[in-house]
Amino acid sequence: MRRIRNYRIGARSLAVVTGFALLALAPESKAVAPHPSARGPSQAFASGPAPRHARALAARPPSVHAERAWRRFTSARGPAFASFDQATGAAAFVAPSGLAAPGSVADGATARKAARELLAAHLDLLAPGCAVDDFVVVGDVLSHDLRTIGLQQRHAGLPVRGGQVSFRFKNDRMVAAASQAIPCAALPGPVAAGDPAQAKAQALEWIVAALAPKSAKVIGEVGAPQILPRVGDKGIAAAHVVREVIVATEGPVDRFSVLVDAATGAPIARESLLRFAVNVRYNAPHRGPAGARYDAPAALTNIAIGGQPTVSDAAGALPVDAPVTITTTASGPFAEVQSDAGPAVAADWVVGPGDTLIWNAALDEEVDAQLSANIHTNLVKNYVRAIAGNSLPWLDQKIPVLVNIADICNAFSDGDGINFFLSGEGCENTARISDVIYHEFGHSVHFQSIIPGVGAFEPALSEGIADYLAATIVNDASMAMGFFQDQPNEPLRELDPDGFEWHWPEDIGEVHDQGRIIGGALWDLRKILRAKLGSAAGTARTDLIWYEGIRRAIDIPSMYPEALVIDDDDGDLSNGTPNGCEIAAAFGAHGLRSLIGGSTAVTTLPEEPYGYPILVEVQDLLADCPGGGLAGASLEWRRRDAPNIHGSSTMLPNGDTFLAYIPHQPDGVVVQYQIQLKTSQNSQELLPSNPADPWYEFYVGPVDPLYCTSFENDPFLEGWSTQGFSDDWSWGVPSGGGLDPSTAYDGQRVMLEGSFDGIYAPFTDARLVSPVISTAGYSTVRLQYQRWLSVEDGFFDQATITGSGITLWTNAAGDWEGEASTQHVDGEWRFHDVDLSSVAFGGQVQVGFTLASDGGLEFGGWNLDALCVVGVPAAPLPAPICGNGAVEAGEECDDGNNVDGDGCSAICRVEPTNETETDTDTDTDTDTDGSATTGSLDPLRDRGCACGVDGDGIAGWWALVLVALPLRRRRRAA
Repeated sequence: MRRIRNYRIGARSLAVVTGFALLALAPESKAVAPHPSARGPSQAFASGPAPRHARALAARPPSVHAERAWRRFTSARGPAFASFDQATGAAAFVAPSGLAAPGSVADGATARKAARELLAAHLDLLAPGCAVDDFVVVGDVLSHDLRTIGLQQRHAGLPVRGGQVSFRFKNDRMVAAASQAIPCAALPGPVAAGDPAQAKAQALEWIVAALAPKSAKVIGEVGAPQILPRVGDKGIAAAHVVREVIVATEGPVDRFSVLVDAATGAPIARESLLRFAVNVRYNAPHRGPAGARYDAPAALTNIAIGGQPTVSDAAGALPVDAPVTITTTASGPFAEVQSDAGPAVAADWVVGPGDTLIWNAALDEEVDAQLSANIHTNLVKNYVRAIAGNSLPWLDQKIPVLVNIADICNAFSDGDGINFFLSGEGCENTARISDVIYHEFGHSVHFQSIIPGVGAFEPALSEGIADYLAATIVNDASMAMGFFQDQPNEPLRELDPDGFEWHWPEDIGEVHDQGRIIGGALWDLRKILRAKLGSAAGTARTDLIWYEGIRRAIDIPSMYPEALVIDDDDGDLSNGTPNGCEIAAAFGAHGLRSLIGGSTAVTTLPEEPYGYPILVEVQDLLADCPGGGLAGASLEWRRRDAPNIHGSSTMLPNGDTFLAYIPHQPDGVVVQYQIQLKTSQNSQELLPSNPADPWYEFYVGPVDPLYCTSFENDPFLEGWSTQGFSDDWSWGVPSGGGLDPSTAYDGQRVMLEGSFDGIYAPFTDARLVSPVISTAGYSTVRLQYQRWLSVEDGFFDQATITGSGITLWTNAAGDWEGEASTQHVDGEWRFHDVDLSSVAFGGQVQVGFTLASDGGLEFGGWNLDALCVVGVPAAPLPAPICGNGAVEAGEECDDGNNVDGDGCSAICRVEPTNETETDTDTDTDTDTDGSATTGSLDPLRDRGCACGVDGDGIAGWWALVLVALPLRRRRRAA
């Protein structure tokens, strides 16, 4: 008989994504943290629980519905990789193995049609509970041979903030899909809009009370109704119909999107729209007033020649054929520089052909700030334009640049324009630091480039990608040297710190520190690709991944799969990408490499001298790359009968697997174990992934099969039968429908409860009973079988195992309805041992499997295979020990020693007596002995030979000897 079995479970990508992007409408991007005295939190709710800070993605579907949807997708579309949002239940990222979509790259209409068809076919996977008409195409972008379609979510005609589904097409294949859809069942319907004046008043009052600014005012009109979901760690905590009010403040400078209840105007949530740059530091020439200066060409700048307006060329040259007066400014067709401290600067000069005019305002902060802003805004615009090509028309528009704002230690982007503060309290004028200008421009690029319905503006992501833009332009990971005037040689942020890497998820927190995780990952990728491809090509490839990634990503972790999609060259991620290993290495160093895998295998092997070996192996999308697969695993085990006997160990690498041993255990016990996987991202996953039964198990010891079946032959012809009012048991080849398996454990066929569509019936009482099985000769009897069971929490639906009609096992149940959510979903074949000894009445037993359901949620039910009822052979009786003073089976006597001649021999045989018997009675009494034999044996008994011979004479003595002669004996050890 098998003593231990093998197990397999599926696993796909592991990742973590962030949460409050739902509240970001038109963000104005923070570059550095606000001055300590200035600002409170950028995001806040008026009352109630805060939304999740980071959205957790896991390899496994988080619910029965998600598991069913995933199985249906892979059945229809072929092998795929996915990760799932644990709160919404939707598939956050799906990468099929190259799903054909002919014409989708060249023709937007074809791609949009394919996207809507895929969404309609798999709404249960991508947008649970919603209809295809709840999604409207809002984005269709073709850039660098990658077409992306974005659909924005609506509900009851109202836009859902943050709700979207998107599809990516490459090489005429649907290479990936992503979903941030909110389950429609959790969303409210429309409400009657309240008084706009009241909404404005309450929004303004809330900001004033919370932040106490010097002044505050409402800008613009109240927005149209929309739905704001509040997503918690385990589901949708609430959803509100809201309207937006914009409130601007001075002292400190800020601008807020205040979301108020659409009906009452009561404040619900607020978010700062300004993304300030603080603590930026750089120590390099050309980057700040404390370093070296250079005469930069005044490219594309408005300059009047003899009173006639013109624009200098890209080299800062003007057509002059005679001495003339020219009027220089700090603005041009692509950057409108204004000063908050006074009129825009202008100066008159007399120049002639061949002259070089140098405008040096190094000693005048306010003028120098305007000139610096002009030079570096045009420079960063040209740099990004070279990456984006024609995909971002915003780059060809005039960007507002405001300098010399009456505040200190900061700068910000409002999503379009960029804004810079005066010097003060030891901080430099931020318009005089090129890195800060590049950084703020990076925020605007981020906001302007997001593909509608695909990407999302997330503050920490934006901080990191803005840092990267500044770093790649100046070719230095040290950012904003000289931001603080007393530390001219210290950077404000370092993307490549010596001996340290910012890491997900440990460094989640303050947005600028958190942003260094993705900024550092991109910088590391740039270094790696420059070494592989050459400096120019490596930088260009990384910059492209940066740009196309920020168009589609919704947070920091989602940059990793987007990077792979961008790097892909054939529309199929399953065969890797040209620079996939380099991307994995760079992102993995920062905890951002997820285990995008097809399956995880846990195997229990036969007993070895060291114990019972347990192996774990993960199939990773980039498993051949260094660091692929698991980063570590640990094993926990216990005895089922005595949980206090337990142990744990770190699993050791063994090729592509991890190995650990469970120590030897005595026969007759059931050993349970579970495995904790650790990914390269330091995320954790517990196997088996079934909270209702989180322990694998195996039985130790020899067993004798009494009845076995693998259900390859019709079990109903072998005596199996159904009972109860429901006849819902089926026999046949599993179809993989719903939560049921697609293959048998052993052979081709299984017994299953319910139909082959994978769903049991409501109000069922389905019972399956085995034939009567003889257990004669065995006091210990066990059921050992393979199950694949999925059933709702036992508070509602009960799966039971009976022996001779007595319940021996049932699925886990909650104590009350409000907490009855521990569904039993195996998701794999599981070995299960049940002790039948107490119900094997009269040498026989019947095994039963029952499922009773209510009228609510239905799952897949029982699947049974490789079933055996076994008997545990009785342990052989111990051999008797002669000389221990106890007469044991096979002994004639035992006087407590191994000495001959005392009536009981050294081998515990009765020794004959030397006394002579006569027929004369010498007693003085008148009685006669009933037997001379009895008289002769009494003295032996008195001398300690407790032979147990009765008074029937010598015949009884020989009977004892005749029984004992064939048995082996052993002497007691000295």
